[in-house]
Amino acid sequence: MLTKEDQKEAAGEILGLMQKSVARMSALIDNVLERPILVRATTQDGKFELSVANAGEPILSEVMERLFQPFYRLAEQGSQQGLGLGLYIASEIARAHGGRIEVTSSPAETRFTFRMPLQESLMAAVSAVQKKHSGSFSA
Repeated sequence: MLTKEDQKEAAGEILGLMQKSVARMSALIDNVLERPILVRATTQDGKFELSVANAGEPILSEVMERLFQPFYRLAEQGSQQGLGLGLYIASEIARAHGGRIEVTSSPAETRFTFRMPLQESLMAAVSAVQKKHSGSFSA
């Protein structure tokens, strides 16, 4: 059972986390309003592809070479929390499913693309969905 002091400390930590979350959501919304995010999912030739793109500062080529390495973080973003494992974990999950994640970046847009082969059972389900929809979704 928590003491009153422990409860106060936990409540303070939760409040701090909530305040940080609100600040992050606000920054994300500001970014979306200024730079729309395009999300696209397609299936073709037995492969699934999901891409997320937006406009903004391009990622430098020397940074892109290391993006998917574990514990890689940009020094200038040192105030942000994180271990630098997100893209590494995502790429390992993609690889475990026979897929890959790639990034392209130019002054016009930065795009992360996940590709993987569809299993036959999934291909049948996707075909059924494609009959109802166009097969390409954008948000």
